[in-house]
Amino acid sequence: MAAEKGLLRQIPRVDELLEEGPVKDLLLRYPRKVVLEGVRKVLDELRARIRKGREEGIDRPRIVQHILQEVERAGRPHLRRVINATGVVLHTNLGRAPLSRRALERLVEIGGRYSNLEYDLQKGRRGL
Repeated sequence: MAAEKGLLRQIPRVDELLEEGPVKDLLLRYPRKVVLEGVRKVLDELRARIRKGREEGIDRPRIVQHILQEVERAGRPHLRRVINATGVVLHTNLGRAPLSRRALERLVEIGGRYSNLEYDLQKGRRGL
């Protein structure tokens, strides 16, 4: 029990870890919230391992490495192409219905610029 408490006291503080070079670099590439969540998750997992007796020491470089891995994982896009083999044509969990090539072309053409999405050009005011 005393060894456990000693290890828990040795865990670096969140603000200290945010000042570590590699972690600080993450703040240039990811929102602060994502990095903070990564740091907190890694520290929570470390505390849990200590409480279960699965951790014998605090290895700061290893903690930093785990933070880097966690933030990189969290920052990757989660959406991927899948095959709808459910038999349900409009499957809500699979993005409903795929858009046609023409619809995608128009989306790219219009979606990257201003448009009259909610503006009636003939009346010169909001609403369609």
